[in-house]
Amino acid sequence: MNIVVTSLKGGVGKSTTSIYLAAAAVERGYDPVTLVDADPQASAAEWLETWPVEGITVVEAPSER
Repeated sequence: MNIVVTSLKGGVGKSTTSIYLAAAAVERGYDPVTLVDADPQASAAEWLETWPVEGITVVEAPSER
């Protein structure tokens, strides 16, 4: 299963929503769960480095900016 959370506008909760969806997938037994953070600010990756969630692998997509 793939879920994409996207919006052109900043500050609408994309990173937060992505983290919660990934954590919910882990709770429900989906394995593996990979969160691809394509945001140039890498908010989701930074958050999960600070507060890791067991079962979520984070991949930072390279930014072209």
